Amino acid sequence: MLDFLTNRIQSSLKKIQKSVTINEQDLTEITREIRLALLEADVNLFVVKDFINKVKTQVLKQGLTSKLNPQQEFLKILHQNLVEILGINSKSLNFTKNPTIIMLVGLQGSGKTTTVVKLAVFARKKKLAKKILLVACDTYRPAAIEQLQQLAKQVSIDVFHSGKTPVEIAKNAVIYSKNNNFDLVIFDTAGRLSINEELMNELFEIKKTIHPEETIFVLDALSGQDIINVAQIFNQKITLTGAIITKLDSNARAGAALSITNLLKIPILLIGTGEKIAALELFYPNRIADRILGMGDVMSLLEQAEENIDKKAVKKLSHRMFSGQFNLDDLLNSLAQIQKIGRFSKVIKMIPGLSGKIDQDQIDDVEKKMGLYKILISSMTMEERKKPKLLKNPSRRSRILRGSGRSNAEFNRLISEFESMSKKMSEFSLKNLNLDSFIK
Repeated sequence: MLDFLTNRIQSSLKKIQKSVTINEQDLTEITREIRLALLEADVNLFVVKDFINKVKTQVLKQGLTSKLNPQQEFLKILHQNLVEILGINSKSLNFTKNPTIIMLVGLQGSGKTTTVVKLAVFARKKKLAKKILLVACDTYRPAAIEQLQQLAKQVSIDVFHSGKTPVEIAKNAVIYSKNNNFDLVIFDTAGRLSINEELMNELFEIKKTIHPEETIFVLDALSGQDIINVAQIFNQKITLTGAIITKLDSNARAGAALSITNLLKIPILLIGTGEKIAALELFYPNRIADRILGMGDVMSLLEQAEENIDKKAVKKLSHRMFSGQFNLDDLLNSLAQIQKIGRFSKVIKMIPGLSGKIDQDQIDDVEKKMGLYKILISSMTMEERKKPKLLKNPSRRSRILRGSGRSNAEFNRLISEFESMSKKMSEFSLKNLNLDSFIK
């Protein structure tokens, strides 16, 4: 979704980036193209109309059509209004009580059960909770309880499902959590393929029984415009406190899901960014707006690096790199650290100025090259990695090619680029710098 909008909106903005001024005709043309991009991304029609009207009004009010080089001011106006659509400020989850009770609701197929486990892992990783209980209140969908148990088992989290009806299970779970000192309890509730009175009454009774601090609506990024009406019915019946959008890593345009805050005033709390259990992130409207406008997302990149990269390993690699001791084993470790942050294509889009500037074929080539290098180096002995000169031996080379299944040309490319990199590192003089301070 972000890629689609970013490409379309950046394409629309190219005209004003080359122009010294913006006249009213240019403004009409640019806003028309942005409106089409938002509608194609499935953003709600009323949200798009309001957004475009506000942008045009603010541009004219500030007199940008009579100023020289107004590009930055125009971008600022776009950014402010995009953030307003997405929710102004991010809202943190409410963990004020002990135990904190969170209830997840939504239609069947939205990824609710998986999100329950992802939310538990997120809370534990962020040190918001230590002892977590998941409650299986979906007694209708076949294997729903078993699915929750299997996922929870992978991350060593307890699951409770004692009782005949969902309301009875919920009531027993609250008593059990208090008796066993759980500090976070997350309820997985039943969904349906469509809204019905039985479902809403059951959710109302569960909420009345457990008194949750958060009642969160889980919606699929693939959902169409009707999801707004669905969310509205849920909100009217049980009062939602927030939303989680799942499958935002898919090819879905996701505009309908992202319209929910502006239309219903329900903040988006978290977003699912992958299939892995750890793939759940806080939703920051300003950062998403930055990425849509091609401004990058440095804060998210730094947070991902902070969470995933081994600082001691990186410091050690840096010392070896700038002291001329860098070898193929260090290169393999470096590639592993880089890939912990995420795919190279994702990292590039988070760096300001690079989004949309590097061709996708170039990005694919880099990712392919990194994969090839890992395979080739992994087929070497530790001695060969630490002493690359040994690789000039034809028998060693033949063994590595057989073990890796790669070609002679690919092997030569690795050695050539490694030697070129090593030469540049040795030429990089740090005589007048304190190495520790530089690396830090």
